[in-house]
Amino acid sequence: MDGTLLDFIASEKYAIKKVFSHFGFELSDCDVAEYSKINDSYWTRFDKGEIKKGEIYSNRFADFFRYLGALENSIPDWRNINELYQNALGDYFVYNEDSYEVVSKLKDGRRQYIVTNGSLAAQTGRLKLSGFGELVDGVFISETMGLQKPSKEFFDACFQQIPGFLPEDAIIIGDSLTSDIKGGNIAGVKTCWYNPGGKTPDIDVKIDFEITRLSEVLDIV
Repeated sequence: MDGTLLDFIASEKYAIKKVFSHFGFELSDCDVAEYSKINDSYWTRFDKGEIKKGEIYSNRFADFFRYLGALENSIPDWRNINELYQNALGDYFVYNEDSYEVVSKLKDGRRQYIVTNGSLAAQTGRLKLSGFGELVDGVFISETMGLQKPSKEFFDACFQQIPGFLPEDAIIIGDSLTSDIKGGNIAGVKTCWYNPGGKTPDIDVKIDFEITRLSEVLDIV
């Protein structure tokens, strides 16, 4: 979902600016870029199984406050900032390219499911606003399942809920090598790496297809 169907960076920028504005702090684009860097580093560690999700929610803001030079007591209820941030994320979305049109076209004769490690609050809001919640055949959110990508247990639990599922007929499409592509490898399904920036793989994974435009999926499946 994030980084593939929807532009997460746009939502992240909106949400972090909105939350800090609520507390009287106006963040610059440079500040937002630093937060994004911090946030991404924690999610990468989470995908690798090095930390728990709760550590992301608390430590990323502690690191960001240190970057800003703001003391904890500058924001009296700063410990609730993650809840405000998740709700703000759920209030805003931007489609990645023509993602809605691509998913709409694929709906004819194909089943599509969203698998996401994002928070329930953020994803629920954006699934509704974007229309993807009604367009796809199902949504698997790690927070409600108690499991997360890229674990085999997560994908096994997803597959068990898909009627007549056959691994050889499935493909996972995503931008993350650590959660989507590695997860597909672990789960035994084909993978399609959405790589609009033309990055070089930085981990050892098997990539069956690589695309730079979402519309290229139509030629693959």
